[in-house]
This record gives sequence, structure tokens and C-alpha cells, in this order.
Amino acid sequence: MSTPVNFKQQYRRAKCTIEDAISHNKTVVVCGDECTGKSHIVRELREKLLEKNYSKYYYDDSILKKRIQFKTPCVVEATSMDCLNHLHKFVNNDELGVVFVNMNYCKYPAFSKTRSGKLLKI
Repeated sequence: MSTPVNFKQQYRRAKCTIEDAISHNKTVVVCGDECTGKSHIVRELREKLLEKNYSKYYYDDSILKKRIQFKTPCVVEATSMDCLNHLHKFVNNDELGVVFVNMNYCKYPAFSKTRSGKLLKI
């Protein structure tokens, strides 16, 4: 599969991948910088996640300090792949695996807000 050439292509591909993973009860890690659409996709798929009893986490350095234990299957939003070092400890033996979705190819084209509400000009 080729690298996405624009934000819409990246977003559609990521959404399809996540929907497929949810339908197979796989844990999903959505990784990307600010303004790549991670939070938006997770909000858009909220109903499917609730139907399948998924937990949702936002991974940052504070999780390591709090020693949070992930309930799987889950969806994890992260800005770095460091979360994989922590998450693998909580994947159940009967789970089919973890799906990693890299959203670092394209940022949303225009003004964007981060999860904290900070405005960014891309």
C-alpha cells in the first residue's frame, strides 16, 4: 500500500483500518502528531467503540507515572510510539493482536486546534 498523498486519503484509510480492527475486537493504537485527525476519528467511531465495549485512552508520559493498566480491547490515542512498550503488557492472550495506525503522513490543511484547544497554523 502506498503512502497517503493528502489528509483526506490518510483519514479514510485510517478510519477503514480502525473499523476493521474494532469489528475483530483488536486493540487499536492511533499514533500521530497534533492535528492529524486522531481524536476526530475516535469521536466519529464512538458508537462502534461503545457497542463493542472498548475502553479509550490518551497516552502521554503521565500514564507511566500513574501506572495505569489498560483494559483491552481498547483504542489508544498517542503522539509517539512509546505507548507500544507499555501497552503490550496488557494485551490478553486471547486477543488477536494490536493494530497500529500511523497518522503522521499528513496534517489537517488549515487552522487546527489541538485537544487542549490550542490553535495551530499549519
